Amino acid sequence: MPHPNTPSAPATTSAPAPPPDLDAVLRPQWLGLAALLFAGLDGPQPMKPGEVSPLALMAQVMTATAPCDMSPDELAAWLLVDDAPPEPMAARDGDEGPLRRLRASTRLALLRLCAGLVTLARAAEMIRPGAITLIEGLPAASLAEVTRILTADLLPLAQGRSAPANQPPDPAQAPQILTPHISDGEIVRGDVARLERKLAEVIDGAAPVLVLLPAGTMPPPGLLAVAPARLVVPPLDRAMLLRLFTATHPAKTRRHAKTIAATLPPDDRLAAIPELALLAALRHPDPRVAARHLADRQDRFDGPRLDDLPDTPAARAARALIADLAAWREGRATWDEIPHSLLLSGPAGTGKSYIARAMASAPGVRFVCGSFSEWQAAGHLGDMLKAMSACFAEAMAAAPCVLFIDEIDAAGSRFGGDTHGVSYRRQVMNGFLLAVDQLNLAGGVILIGACNDPATLDPAILRPGRFDRHVEVPLPDRAAIAQVLRQALGARVDAAGIEALARRLLGASLAAVDALVRSAKS
Repeated sequence: MPHPNTPSAPATTSAPAPPPDLDAVLRPQWLGLAALLFAGLDGPQPMKPGEVSPLALMAQVMTATAPCDMSPDELAAWLLVDDAPPEPMAARDGDEGPLRRLRASTRLALLRLCAGLVTLARAAEMIRPGAITLIEGLPAASLAEVTRILTADLLPLAQGRSAPANQPPDPAQAPQILTPHISDGEIVRGDVARLERKLAEVIDGAAPVLVLLPAGTMPPPGLLAVAPARLVVPPLDRAMLLRLFTATHPAKTRRHAKTIAATLPPDDRLAAIPELALLAALRHPDPRVAARHLADRQDRFDGPRLDDLPDTPAARAARALIADLAAWREGRATWDEIPHSLLLSGPAGTGKSYIARAMASAPGVRFVCGSFSEWQAAGHLGDMLKAMSACFAEAMAAAPCVLFIDEIDAAGSRFGGDTHGVSYRRQVMNGFLLAVDQLNLAGGVILIGACNDPATLDPAILRPGRFDRHVEVPLPDRAAIAQVLRQALGARVDAAGIEALARRLLGASLAAVDALVRSAKS
């Protein structure tokens, strides 16, 4: 019975144009380290006659990374051969055999770790006597399994490489690995602070210490003070997906590596695809189809786009923030050199959330939304603060992203005239300000706040560094309404009709205009 996602007709035989950095995708610098790790985890992969990669390619990998204690055949299984002409998608490539025993999410987390280390020498540096290393950005759901493999497989490889010949390892120098407790995919409340106390217990010894923090977790200040070595694992990219396909579908991947690499979306858009959507696409038995699904998935954006926004002060501020975020991602600016927050104020329906969602239409930028009323609906004060922290953690894990906080004025001020519930408001506002400060230190998240009346906000929210800029969003004028109508209706209505509609809608909010257009289309 055919797979439900298998195309009914053969796909075109013409392969996409190879990307200019195809060689880096096929043979990344960290390939030797990953090959060494997974050779032990997966065992030797079956090879067919003629599938062994040329020795010249192996030489490139061995030169680019630390030497690997692997036979040529073992390393050849990790290099890709793509000399076959393109074939219809429905063509059979032979039986692949069972999937490897590692879950796809765990394998991808390990590949990201290898990409951050690059060489075995970097791993050996982490376990030298007295070293303290902070590893950040691994998925919380995979943290326990990655920690187990790090302890049982990767670090012993590094120890064997750095230790003198015929000298057994010293048990007193065994690496100490500290991780927070994870429950239902989230860190147990208060457990990051426990890491500081645990670190204080082991720091007196000479044994190396590795602290693993999952994505979306801000390191406590005390930990940063004693851990100058920080490794932030890079996001998912095409090279990592090719290594995953090599393990799960070796024959198809080696035969069509260039086609798969050219079909996959660019790295920035690939990193922005939600994990569930990514794992769902990876279930397909043909990696070419999985790559095509991911390429289709990255183009799905149903909300407004930055180019659709009328030319207003708020829109210009939003475009400037996204341009600065792009400069940071490309290494042209550091995080502390760019503004990364914006407060929008104005009557309900003027388009504050519309602007924030449009910012998330930029390539590779995700969108996370929260509000004080939503957090307060979670329950008592502890539940409310936990919901708030989870929202900020989700944004940090999704970086680069836009975090939109609606109804900020719903929290009230610690210094207002109403004394009822002042203790509650003080704790809520203190928790919010701390979360904003941690977000600014983490980097990669543009914070957009929205409120109706900025005069009711706590003064600390308006302080520079919390929200770098404040822009009022009034009701749109006739030109702004006309621009929105042109973007939404296109050629369905002529220019005279657009102008007539804009005059009739003058005084309406952007939300009302958007609702009217959707109703008309329906």
